[in-house]
Amino acid sequence: MTIKKANLQFKSTTNRDLKVIKTVVLHHAAATSCTVEDIHKWHLQNGWSGFGYHFFVRKSGEIWEGRPLDKVGAHCKNNNTGSVGICFEGNFENENMQEAQIKAGGELLAYLNGKLAGLTIKLHKELNATDCPGKNFPLSSILLASQGKTEAKQEEAANTPTLKKGSKGAAVRTLQEQLNKNGAKLAVDGDFGAKTLEAVWTYQKAKGLVIDGIVGKNTWGKLLDK
Repeated sequence: MTIKKANLQFKSTTNRDLKVIKTVVLHHAAATSCTVEDIHKWHLQNGWSGFGYHFFVRKSGEIWEGRPLDKVGAHCKNNNTGSVGICFEGNFENENMQEAQIKAGGELLAYLNGKLAGLTIKLHKELNATDCPGKNFPLSSILLASQGKTEAKQEEAANTPTLKKGSKGAAVRTLQEQLNKNGAKLAVDGDFGAKTLEAVWTYQKAKGLVIDGIVGKNTWGKLLDK
Protein backbone atom coordinates (compact mmCIF):
# COMPACT_ATOMS: atom_id res chain seq x y z
CA MET A 1 0.00 0.00 0.00
CA THR A 2 1.27 3.46 -0.92
CA ILE A 3 0.13 6.62 0.85
CA LYS A 4 0.65 9.67 -1.36
CA LYS A 5 1.53 13.07 0.07
CA ALA A 6 -0.14 16.22 -1.18
CA ASN A 7 2.13 18.60 0.76
CA LEU A 8 -0.81 20.66 1.95
CA GLN A 9 -0.10 23.91 3.76
CA PHE A 10 -2.09 24.29 6.98
CA LYS A 11 -2.75 27.51 8.86
CA SER A 12 -2.29 25.98 12.30
CA THR A 13 -2.83 22.57 13.85
CA THR A 14 -2.88 21.06 17.34
CA ASN A 15 -0.38 18.35 18.29
CA ARG A 16 -1.46 15.12 19.98
CA ASP A 17 0.04 11.90 21.29
CA LEU A 18 -0.86 8.92 19.08
CA LYS A 19 -1.84 7.03 22.25
CA VAL A 20 -5.04 9.10 22.53
CA ILE A 21 -6.33 7.77 19.19
CA LYS A 22 -9.02 5.17 19.79
CA THR A 23 -11.47 5.65 16.92
CA VAL A 24 -11.48 5.76 13.13
CA VAL A 25 -14.34 7.83 11.71
CA LEU A 26 -15.38 7.12 8.11
CA HIS A 27 -16.77 9.87 5.86
CA HIS A 28 -17.66 10.53 2.25
CA ALA A 29 -16.84 13.71 0.38
CA ALA A 30 -20.50 14.16 -0.68
CA ALA A 31 -19.02 15.06 -4.07
CA THR A 32 -18.93 12.65 -6.99
CA SER A 33 -15.45 13.77 -8.04
CA CYS A 34 -12.88 15.75 -6.05
CA THR A 35 -9.24 15.76 -4.96
CA VAL A 36 -7.39 16.32 -1.70
CA GLU A 37 -6.60 19.81 -2.92
CA ASP A 38 -10.27 20.53 -3.62
CA ILE A 39 -11.30 19.55 -0.10
CA HIS A 40 -8.35 21.47 1.39
CA LYS A 41 -9.58 24.59 -0.41
CA TRP A 42 -13.18 24.03 0.76
CA HIS A 43 -12.09 23.59 4.36
CA LEU A 44 -9.93 26.71 4.25
CA GLN A 45 -12.96 28.59 2.94
CA ASN A 46 -14.87 27.30 5.99
CA GLY A 47 -12.33 29.10 8.14
CA TRP A 48 -10.60 25.88 9.20
CA SER A 49 -6.86 25.27 9.23
CA GLY A 50 -7.19 23.17 6.08
CA PHE A 51 -8.04 19.58 5.08
CA GLY A 52 -9.86 18.22 8.11
CA TYR A 53 -9.34 14.48 7.53
CA HIS A 54 -6.17 12.45 7.99
CA PHE A 55 -6.60 10.36 4.83
CA PHE A 56 -8.47 10.56 1.54
CA VAL A 57 -9.32 7.44 -0.51
CA ARG A 58 -10.01 8.13 -4.17
CA LYS A 59 -12.26 6.08 -6.44
CA SER A 60 -9.15 4.91 -8.29
CA GLY A 61 -7.85 3.30 -5.10
CA GLU A 62 -5.22 5.99 -4.46
CA ILE A 63 -4.71 6.82 -0.78
CA TRP A 64 -3.64 10.35 0.12
CA GLU A 65 -2.36 11.75 3.39
CA GLY A 66 -4.18 14.80 4.74
CA ARG A 67 -3.41 15.97 8.24
CA PRO A 68 -0.59 14.04 9.89
CA LEU A 69 -1.75 11.48 12.46
CA ASP A 70 -0.09 13.42 15.26
CA LYS A 71 -2.34 16.42 14.54
CA VAL A 72 -5.94 16.77 15.73
CA GLY A 73 -8.35 16.64 12.80
CA ALA A 74 -11.48 18.68 12.00
CA HIS A 75 -13.99 16.12 10.77
CA CYS A 76 -16.27 14.98 13.63
CA LYS A 77 -17.58 17.50 16.16
CA ASN A 78 -16.72 16.67 19.79
CA ASN A 79 -14.75 13.59 18.65
CA ASN A 80 -11.67 14.99 16.92
CA THR A 81 -9.02 14.69 19.63
CA GLY A 82 -9.04 10.88 19.81
CA SER A 83 -9.96 9.97 16.26
CA VAL A 84 -8.59 9.47 12.76
CA GLY A 85 -10.73 10.83 9.93
CA ILE A 86 -10.85 8.95 6.62
CA CYS A 87 -12.78 10.49 3.72
CA PHE A 88 -13.81 8.53 0.62
CA GLU A 89 -14.26 10.34 -2.68
CA GLY A 90 -17.87 10.09 -3.84
CA ASN A 91 -21.41 10.63 -2.63
CA PHE A 92 -22.63 7.32 -1.24
CA GLU A 93 -26.07 8.64 -0.55
CA ASN A 94 -26.78 8.12 -4.26
CA GLU A 95 -23.92 6.03 -5.71
CA ASN A 96 -22.18 2.75 -4.94
CA MET A 97 -18.52 2.25 -4.14
CA GLN A 98 -16.46 0.19 -6.57
CA GLU A 99 -13.99 -2.58 -5.75
CA ALA A 100 -10.75 -0.55 -6.10
CA GLN A 101 -11.89 1.95 -3.48
CA ILE A 102 -13.24 -0.76 -1.16
CA LYS A 103 -9.90 -2.61 -1.36
CA ALA A 104 -7.91 0.56 -0.69
CA GLY A 105 -10.13 1.44 2.27
CA GLY A 106 -9.61 -2.03 3.70
CA GLU A 107 -5.84 -1.81 3.28
CA LEU A 108 -5.79 1.57 5.01
CA LEU A 109 -7.79 0.22 7.97
CA ALA A 110 -5.42 -2.75 8.22
CA TYR A 111 -2.46 -0.35 8.23
CA LEU A 112 -4.00 1.77 10.98
CA ASN A 113 -4.90 -1.30 13.06
CA GLY A 114 -1.26 -2.34 12.87
CA LYS A 115 -0.02 1.11 13.86
CA LEU A 116 -2.58 2.04 16.53
CA ALA A 117 -3.87 -0.49 19.05
CA GLY A 118 -7.51 -1.09 19.95
CA LEU A 119 -9.25 0.99 17.31
CA THR A 120 -13.03 1.22 17.00
CA ILE A 121 -14.51 1.90 13.55
CA LYS A 122 -17.38 4.38 13.40
CA LEU A 123 -19.43 6.00 10.66
CA HIS A 124 -19.69 9.78 10.93
CA LYS A 125 -23.47 9.54 11.34
CA GLU A 126 -23.04 7.38 14.43
CA LEU A 127 -21.38 10.29 16.22
CA ASN A 128 -22.96 13.42 14.73
CA ALA A 129 -26.35 14.38 13.27
CA THR A 130 -25.55 13.77 9.59
CA ASP A 131 -26.23 11.33 6.74
CA CYS A 132 -22.48 10.98 6.10
CA PRO A 133 -21.12 8.69 4.71
CA GLY A 134 -24.40 7.90 2.94
CA LYS A 135 -26.88 5.03 2.99
CA ASN A 136 -24.91 3.05 0.37
CA PHE A 137 -21.55 3.19 2.19
CA PRO A 138 -20.21 -0.43 2.14
CA LEU A 139 -18.84 -0.71 5.67
CA SER A 140 -19.01 -4.50 5.85
CA SER A 141 -17.18 -4.91 2.54
CA ILE A 142 -14.43 -2.54 3.65
CA LEU A 143 -14.06 -4.39 6.95
CA LEU A 144 -13.82 -7.70 5.08
CA ALA A 145 -11.16 -6.20 2.82
CA SER A 146 -9.23 -5.00 5.87
CA GLN A 147 -9.00 -8.63 6.99
CA GLY A 148 -7.75 -9.77 3.59
CA LYS A 149 -10.91 -11.75 2.88
CA THR A 150 -11.47 -13.02 -0.64
CA GLU A 151 -14.18 -11.72 -2.94
CA ALA A 152 -15.67 -15.22 -2.93
CA LYS A 153 -17.02 -14.61 0.57
CA GLN A 154 -18.55 -11.34 -0.52
CA GLU A 155 -20.08 -13.01 -3.57
CA GLU A 156 -21.46 -15.77 -1.35
CA ALA A 157 -23.11 -13.13 0.81
CA ALA A 158 -24.42 -11.24 -2.22
CA ASN A 159 -26.09 -14.40 -3.52
CA THR A 160 -27.87 -15.11 -0.23
CA PRO A 161 -31.54 -14.03 -0.09
CA THR A 162 -32.55 -10.99 1.94
CA LEU A 163 -34.45 -12.04 5.06
CA LYS A 164 -36.66 -10.14 7.48
CA LYS A 165 -39.32 -10.80 10.09
CA GLY A 166 -41.91 -13.14 8.58
CA SER A 167 -39.46 -14.94 6.28
CA LYS A 168 -39.51 -18.74 6.39
CA GLY A 169 -37.54 -21.64 5.00
CA ALA A 170 -34.06 -23.10 4.65
CA ALA A 171 -32.29 -19.75 4.44
CA VAL A 172 -33.82 -18.74 7.78
CA ARG A 173 -32.54 -21.98 9.31
CA THR A 174 -29.06 -21.14 8.01
CA LEU A 175 -29.41 -17.67 9.53
CA GLN A 176 -30.45 -19.10 12.89
CA GLU A 177 -27.55 -21.56 12.86
CA GLN A 178 -25.06 -18.77 12.16
CA LEU A 179 -26.56 -16.55 14.87
CA ASN A 180 -26.30 -19.43 17.34
CA LYS A 181 -22.60 -19.76 16.49
CA ASN A 182 -22.32 -16.13 17.58
CA GLY A 183 -23.98 -16.58 20.96
CA ALA A 184 -27.70 -16.62 20.20
CA LYS A 185 -29.88 -19.41 21.56
CA LEU A 186 -32.51 -19.81 18.88
CA ALA A 187 -34.63 -22.75 17.86
CA VAL A 188 -33.54 -23.64 14.34
CA ASP A 189 -37.05 -23.82 12.96
CA GLY A 190 -36.83 -21.76 9.77
CA ASP A 191 -39.27 -19.16 11.10
CA PHE A 192 -38.01 -15.54 11.30
CA GLY A 193 -40.02 -14.49 14.34
CA ALA A 194 -39.57 -12.02 17.18
CA LYS A 195 -36.70 -13.90 18.87
CA THR A 196 -34.76 -14.19 15.61
CA LEU A 197 -35.34 -10.48 14.96
CA GLU A 198 -33.98 -9.61 18.39
CA ALA A 199 -30.92 -11.81 17.77
CA VAL A 200 -30.32 -10.07 14.42
CA TRP A 201 -30.49 -6.64 16.08
CA THR A 202 -28.00 -7.77 18.73
CA TYR A 203 -25.64 -9.18 16.10
CA GLN A 204 -25.83 -6.10 13.87
CA LYS A 205 -25.07 -3.82 16.82
CA ALA A 206 -22.09 -5.96 17.88
CA LYS A 207 -20.63 -5.92 14.36
CA GLY A 208 -21.10 -2.22 13.65
CA LEU A 209 -23.77 -2.85 11.02
CA VAL A 210 -26.93 -0.85 10.36
CA ILE A 211 -29.38 -2.08 13.03
CA ASP A 212 -32.45 -2.58 10.85
CA GLY A 213 -33.30 -6.24 11.49
CA ILE A 214 -32.95 -6.97 7.77
CA VAL A 215 -30.44 -9.66 6.81
CA GLY A 216 -29.06 -8.47 3.50
CA LYS A 217 -25.64 -8.85 1.90
CA ASN A 218 -23.80 -6.84 4.57
CA THR A 219 -25.14 -8.88 7.49
CA TRP A 220 -24.70 -12.13 5.55
CA GLY A 221 -21.15 -11.04 4.73
CA LYS A 222 -20.27 -10.95 8.42
CA LEU A 223 -22.23 -14.09 9.34
CA LEU A 224 -20.64 -16.18 6.59
CA ASP A 225 -17.12 -14.92 7.24
CA LYS A 226 -14.99 -17.90 8.24
